[in-house]
This record gives sequence, structure tokens and C-alpha cells, in this order.
Amino acid sequence: MQIDDKIINNFLAHLQYEKGLGKATVSAYKSDLAHFITFYNKANFNLLDSDRENILNYLETLKDADYSVTTLCRRLVTIKTFYQFLFNENLIKDDETDMMNSPKLWRMLPEFLTIEEIEKLLNYFNDKTPLTLRNRTIIEFMYSCGLRVSEIINLKLEDIKVTEKLLLIKQSKGRKDRFVPFGSKALELLKEYLNQARINLLKFDPDIPYLFISKNGRKLDRERIWTVVKNASKMCGIKKNVHPHTLRHSFATHLLFNGADLRVIQEMLGHSDLATTQVYTHVDNRQISETHQLFHPRH
Repeated sequence: MQIDDKIINNFLAHLQYEKGLGKATVSAYKSDLAHFITFYNKANFNLLDSDRENILNYLETLKDADYSVTTLCRRLVTIKTFYQFLFNENLIKDDETDMMNSPKLWRMLPEFLTIEEIEKLLNYFNDKTPLTLRNRTIIEFMYSCGLRVSEIINLKLEDIKVTEKLLLIKQSKGRKDRFVPFGSKALELLKEYLNQARINLLKFDPDIPYLFISKNGRKLDRERIWTVVKNASKMCGIKKNVHPHTLRHSFATHLLFNGADLRVIQEMLGHSDLATTQVYTHVDNRQISETHQLFHPRH
């Protein structure tokens, strides 16, 4: 069974006539729900069979797209209200959103990949077809530079400073441009992608300015990046809930583990507030505790 117009209309009627919400509020719920359903359709998910992981993945895409915390919380309220309705109508067996609390959700420790898992993910793209080479280069840059999805899809050729091995990230979160360095492995892949793949993907617009383009020669969208990362992580056997933001978390966590200064990490991530970056110190503390438990003789 799939979500259809009848279910949606019944939900909206429930909001208006049972919960007593005004027309403007109901309209906002309708808009938020439409966005959520569109995401699920593009990802080929059945909303009625959804689980908590899929819902968190959706919220992560909103974070990647630089939506405000207010918007994120409002979208979560819409989703929770909708799933509560589906549960009460016996359309789903369990309400996966029942224990999802907005404030706690945003304070969750970021999950990250180990260096070995990063290597496994990258090595999944082991042939030289244009799309495979593009996808490997995207993942390499997201991990090498800690980029958001919105930043990777908006990168332009003119933003790459090859000699200095720098990317210019324009108008990112906080409205502040920044330069981010990238490594020699990323540079090697970049040259290969530009010389062997991108030129073969150019079709409708040879002058398209964006670095990474679709198989039809157009600008990539966020959903495509999400699907590439998600599918690759599953195919190479990584058991964690991997999504594009996981690569950004891994970038920051690995820098911190290896002794990088927190304020330097803040600059590279483009965080306007150091407190946002400090969540990674809790990840570091978690690793310290785990190490103590594993190796101290009197734990």
C-alpha cells in the first residue's frame, strides 16, 4: 500500500476538524508533508514501511541544504503528527517517530566512518567509467574537505585553485565565503575526472560552470548525491547509517583524532559558532573512554 491523495486529504481534514488548526497552519503542514513525500519518492522508499533511519536521513538532507533549526523542528513536528495519524488509523503497525524528540535529536553525537571504512567506500568505485569516476571524486572531495551536499553540488570550475590545492566555497552556511584545502589524492582524482569523465558527460551545455554534472550534462541535485553515498555504503558492506553528512563528520573527527586545533576545524567546516564544532570533542572523549575500557588492566 502506498500513500495516496485520499490518505493525505484525510490527514489534512484531521488537522482542521479534529485538532482545530487554522487554514494557514494546515497549509504549512501540507507543504512540509509534500516535501517529505517527494524525498521518499525520489529515494524509492515506501513511506508506510519507513523506519527511523530513513526519517533521520531526510532530516540530514535538510541540514545539508542549510535549513534553519526552526525549519528542521517544524518539519519533524509535521512528520511526527503524520505518523501518529497513520498509526491511529491502523495504516502502520508502529509509529517510528514516537521517541524522536526535537531538542535531543539535534544534540545526537555525529556518527562517523573509520579510516578503513572510508577506504572501503572509495574502493567500491573501482572502474573508470565516467559516472563511477565522478562518484569517487565527489566522495573523495566531501571527505577531504568536509563539504556539505549543498557545497559540493554548487562547486564551479572557477572555484578550484589547483596550484594552491584550495577550494573556494561561496556563500555557505553563515553567509561567509571560505577557502578549504584538499589533499594530493583528491587532486589526482580531480585531474582524472576532468580529463576522462567530465568531458564525456557534457551534452546539452558545454559551458556549464559546475564541477560535478549529471549523466545528462546538467547540475546534480542533492538527492542524487544522497543516493550515490547510501547505495555505495550498503554495497561495500558498511553497516552504519551512512549519508553524505557522515563524510563531513568523518573529516572533522579524523582531524581532531590526529591533533588538529578545534578552531582550525571550525574554519574549514564553515561553522560560525565554535560551540557547533565542539560536538566533535564529545566524539573524541567517547573514543578515549572506549580505549580505556579496552586496554586498561583494571577497568
